[in-house]
Amino acid sequence: MTAEDTDTPVRVSPLAGLHMRQLIWPVGVLTLLGLAAMLSEPALFLTINKACSQLPDVVWVALSLLGNGWVIAALLLPLVPRYPQLFFAALMTAPWTSLVAKGAKLLFSTPRPPGVLEAGSFNVIGEVHLQSSMPSGHTITAFAVAIALIRMPGSPFVKHAGKLLFVAALVGLSRMGMGVHWPEDVLIGAAIGGLTGLVAASLAHHLFPARWLALPESGFPDIHGNGARAALVWSMIGLLPTIALFTFDEDRGLAPELRYALAGLALFYSLKMLWIAKQRW
Repeated sequence: MTAEDTDTPVRVSPLAGLHMRQLIWPVGVLTLLGLAAMLSEPALFLTINKACSQLPDVVWVALSLLGNGWVIAALLLPLVPRYPQLFFAALMTAPWTSLVAKGAKLLFSTPRPPGVLEAGSFNVIGEVHLQSSMPSGHTITAFAVAIALIRMPGSPFVKHAGKLLFVAALVGLSRMGMGVHWPEDVLIGAAIGGLTGLVAASLAHHLFPARWLALPESGFPDIHGNGARAALVWSMIGLLPTIALFTFDEDRGLAPELRYALAGLALFYSLKMLWIAKQRW
């Protein structure tokens, strides 16, 4: 080790030593705030929704899309050459967020704002949703991915932890601005997302198949060969968000141009990985 190595400051994630039990207090606070928000409804929702309506609808639509798992996958594909473990961590949030979100919605089966409030009394963007309000699935996904990216060892997002969490909070705000979720749905969603993100990061850290998914430029010491196999695997993985964004419409017709642009981005990286595989085989 050189003197330069010892002088280089080591960035430590603010969540680096975080264990599940240490999330009890922030999750507890968010849950209590969610319960308090329930007592203040519908006044709190109407106040937030009205404030959000001062900005163009497209702002909230774009932010809401950041809670779509396929959109997140397309945006994270450029990380693959150097930080494939981060994409893998984000990928590991998918089964947990889907299972918890859908299970909770079935368990609570609470009405959404349009199912309770009079039409025209608040701003609704896009299709009117009536049921399955608690919790906000988009918020769960946004916070889960943010925590997973911050929590992974060696993540370049460590120094941007606050920004990532702020963006996740904006995703939650967008769901109220669009008139499809109550404040308590968002707060509980953030709490659940934090827990699922931590679980996903821990699993990804221990289960990441470096020999299959890490290219030589990723810097993993146990990688041998020229990386053709890993590039081919990533090429196939990149096709998933490409196909999903072109064919599936989880957000019911909102911002199709943006979805198609992101699908094009995913296709580009899929073809790029295929080219790398061909060159190195």
